Amino acid sequence: MEGDEAWLVAHDSGQLISVDLATGRQTGMVEIGAAATHVVVHDDSVIVGRYGTDGIGEHLTIVRRADGTTSGIETGPLGGVAPAEDGLLWAFEKSGVVLLIDPVDRRVMDRVRVEIQQNEHVEAVAGAGSVWVSSDSTPIRRVTGPDLAVRAEIDAGGGIPFVFRDGLIWGARPDELWAIDPATDDVTRRIELTGLIEILALDVRDGEAWIAARRPGRIGTVVRIDLDDGRLLGEFAVSLPAAVAITDTEVWVTNAGAGELLGLPR
Repeated sequence: MEGDEAWLVAHDSGQLISVDLATGRQTGMVEIGAAATHVVVHDDSVIVGRYGTDGIGEHLTIVRRADGTTSGIETGPLGGVAPAEDGLLWAFEKSGVVLLIDPVDRRVMDRVRVEIQQNEHVEAVAGAGSVWVSSDSTPIRRVTGPDLAVRAEIDAGGGIPFVFRDGLIWGARPDELWAIDPATDDVTRRIELTGLIEILALDVRDGEAWIAARRPGRIGTVVRIDLDDGRLLGEFAVSLPAAVAITDTEVWVTNAGAGELLGLPR
């Protein structure tokens, strides 16, 4: 999402779709191939990470915003993509390899392997000059360059996904929302969550967390949490909320269950 424009991926049909948030109209569509999981707006391009290709394209696909032309960078199956500093790009292979990529020259500059659990969700988030990577149950590793290495290992007790907001790395698992302070590499915030069985996405802004989750019975929901005291401020029924992004006036949620983009009032 950038300004009034959002970019979404149709996971099964393999389309990257642009939407004007002011009008709700689709403004473009590019065929990229199925199995996409992450979309990053990066300079003049939209970069898509995929965990599979079925022989079509690459796991890392670059789409020029101006004309929709595509190119690829050869990597393994990806579980995370995040913008790095100086126009570079972080990518996290599902095998546990962190890549630092130059998207202009289309080359992998460096790589380092971290320990994760196979067959778990993985995540990569950039912030405070580093990339933070983990799988569902493993500690978070802080990786920095220029010679890539793990600089810190933080055990938050598990939890995917996570985001970098307001100078902290925020993450969640069904029973807890937590935050890591990059200044100390310690978990400095813990907020209890109740009644959830799976966390699907989250965003944090202005003292609130909006968390896409499932309740027992696989009931999809988006909950609004006060970060000061952990109170539930609101809840919205969404059959399968797959992504959450907070703006000044609305919270945008992709509902994978119905193939729709929802604007929830703040």
